[in-house]
Amino acid sequence: MKKLLALFVLVAVAVAAQAQSLTGVNWFTDMSDDDADGGLMMLFEPEGACAVTLLLVQGNEEITMSFTYMVPGVYSVDGNELSVILLTDCAEITAEIDTEGMTDEQKEMVKLLQPVLDAQKEQLKAGLAENFDWDDERFTITELTDTRLVLTDSDGKEMVFTPVE
Repeated sequence: MKKLLALFVLVAVAVAAQAQSLTGVNWFTDMSDDDADGGLMMLFEPEGACAVTLLLVQGNEEITMSFTYMVPGVYSVDGNELSVILLTDCAEITAEIDTEGMTDEQKEMVKLLQPVLDAQKEQLKAGLAENFDWDDERFTITELTDTRLVLTDSDGKEMVFTPVE
């Protein structure tokens, strides 16, 4: 009976440890404010690779623009300390205007805006590269469960993530 109980406890611990993993999960946190809706998603691969995607959506009733910033990186975990190095030189940024529901005339105006958006992409990419310079940042994994990841930066600011598909 003791062997069976010990085996049950070992299996339970293994299952719990497996559920509490950074890897194989898309971790999402909302980053909306008064000016834009947005979010940050992080994906950690078992081999040490990671990807960070920032989505910003701005607009009004007439026009909606979205910017997506995706940057690959590498990470390591030492105890409850997470280090992330993002390869901002390899980052990709896309900018789109939602034309659904627009008239043909409005869609033509959007085509004229595309060069302006393309110029903004490069400015935004440069600014985001500075914001995502995490080379010297060490995050503390404050909480890690199968439904929640809480990272605390060196300034004490918490980011609360939930898994998404």
